[in-house]
Amino acid sequence: MEPDAVTPHDFHRLEGKVDKLADAVEKLVLIEDRQTRHEARLDRHEAEIREAREETAKTNRRFDRFVALLTGGAFVVGALFELAKFAKDIAQ
Repeated sequence: MEPDAVTPHDFHRLEGKVDKLADAVEKLVLIEDRQTRHEARLDRHEAEIREAREETAKTNRRFDRFVALLTGGAFVVGALFELAKFAKDIAQ
């Protein structure tokens, strides 16, 4: 037998190592696929969060305007009430 000849035992060992390598590559492909799906999901969630923040900012601006109008209106009503009281006191 030649020293460099491949025996059936060597071939079997090599086949086992190739099988392990193929399993590892398959697992890596599955992990990469899962990671790609997670990245897509994360991008979608980030876009949803961005939209929610924009909507919250719009709502906050609207609320601030409402409060300003309400405060201004209350001031006007209060001033008119005091003016009416003053006019009544002068008339008496």
